[in-house]
Amino acid sequence: MFSATPFNFTKEEQVLFDQLMQDPTSTIRVSEDNRTIFAKRNSDDSLDLTKSHLELPPIWDTHMHLLNYANVKGMVSLHGTKSVEDCIKAGRERLKTFQGEFLLGRGWNQNEFSDQRFPTKADLNQISTEVPIIFTRTCGHVAIANDATMKLLEGNQHPDIDWETGTIIEAGLNELYALIPSPDVPIIKEMLVDAIGDLRYHGISEVHTDDFTALSDRDYEKIIQAYTELDNEGKLKVKVVQQCLLQTKEELVGFLQKGHRMGQGTENFRIGSLKLLLDGSLGARTAYMREDYHDDPGNCGIRIYEDEALQELVDMANKQGMDVIMHAIGDAAIDQAMDTIEKTQKKYPRKNARHGIVHCQITSEDQLDRIAELNIVVYAQPIFWRDDSKILESRVGKEKASTSYNWGGMQERGIEVLAGSDAPVVEFDVKENMKFLK
Repeated sequence: MFSATPFNFTKEEQVLFDQLMQDPTSTIRVSEDNRTIFAKRNSDDSLDLTKSHLELPPIWDTHMHLLNYANVKGMVSLHGTKSVEDCIKAGRERLKTFQGEFLLGRGWNQNEFSDQRFPTKADLNQISTEVPIIFTRTCGHVAIANDATMKLLEGNQHPDIDWETGTIIEAGLNELYALIPSPDVPIIKEMLVDAIGDLRYHGISEVHTDDFTALSDRDYEKIIQAYTELDNEGKLKVKVVQQCLLQTKEELVGFLQKGHRMGQGTENFRIGSLKLLLDGSLGARTAYMREDYHDDPGNCGIRIYEDEALQELVDMANKQGMDVIMHAIGDAAIDQAMDTIEKTQKKYPRKNARHGIVHCQITSEDQLDRIAELNIVVYAQPIFWRDDSKILESRVGKEKASTSYNWGGMQERGIEVLAGSDAPVVEFDVKENMKFLK
């Protein structure tokens, strides 16, 4: 998370900032008069402005999933679970008061389990064999479904659905989530207002958010309508830039034909870059690598696009003056992103282009040199280091690990590095995220 303007502290302010960062009672919050305050909390959780405090510039999260965060708030929280059994217990507890069609959970991470295994449909069947259950990994790239859910997918031949274990990954998740009813615009607005309150409570004034596929019907017009109405009603209490996830040529063509363009909107809500997914996640071993995973020979992750199809999408957006940001975690996916950006800029040069790579985690020194040469913006999640540092070397080996998550090396080369949380993958609390901005 970086602020809209740099922190130009005096020596005294820097000392106070460092003290507040170390104080467990301090927090960063947006006040009712829209000031960003870093202060200690009173016992009633209000800010203690009678003691030394700082007023910070507005702080923005440059990549998250706000509507998905709002959606996840209503699910079984699996963050912090230490075993598959913990996940089962959490599901059973929620089932006691559950009302609805699907019991949904999010946040498990097998790397935190003693046996480091994925849950399976057999595990979720211990919660219920009658109620459809879907528990999604913290990264959002893997989900587990019980038998009741798998029955609803009968006949679906998608290759990313594992019928034996109930594991669904990457593109297969679209098939899975299509089963879940999608809320209408008034409910979406209520969800967003609630989530926006959380953003302000944790110190965020602006978000760049990827929302178009947050709901099962993937209806981006509903999302745009909800934000626009909230803006018109004066209820959009943070500034929002929409990172437009449109994964196919048909989706992008339709979007452009409807007249949508980057920059369209108001000061409070506007259309941003085209967002594309090139690979999966490191934790799930689906990030696309140049070489096999160190701890999983024969697996180099998942490549979502063939080069020609990706180039067509990027060229189409770039010709329309639309920046493109690409989710790329593995070094092979980062290569693909760079190749595509270089080609589109040669064919359709734009002096003001701000194409970017989201995450950009597994890198070599030569890749950082090329990112700088191509003037690519990096949308980083420094807080990922908190969890990924535990698995990085085992996933990619010592040599590659030594040049990865290299935010400092990027900045030394003059690369523009913008930080965000990727919530709900991790929390968007500003103070917690700032601990990793080194």
